[in-house]
Amino acid sequence: MGIKIIPYRPAAPEAKGLVALANGYLETSFLPGRCFTSTADFNAQLTGWLALTNLRPPVAPVVGWRSPSDSTR
Repeated sequence: MGIKIIPYRPAAPEAKGLVALANGYLETSFLPGRCFTSTADFNAQLTGWLALTNLRPPVAPVVGWRSPSDSTR
């Protein structure tokens, strides 16, 4: 499938969390409703999906100081 195993150092929960987050995103956003006939078909579908997914423009985070009363304005 064109993957490489990269072992993380022991007791690195942040690394495992990043992998779990990426896998969860693929499981809920890419895999549902798809059928694959081969590894090449999987890779082709994933490549096309990633191209469309990565076209979304990034959204800047809200920064700066706010007070609780700002949310009612």
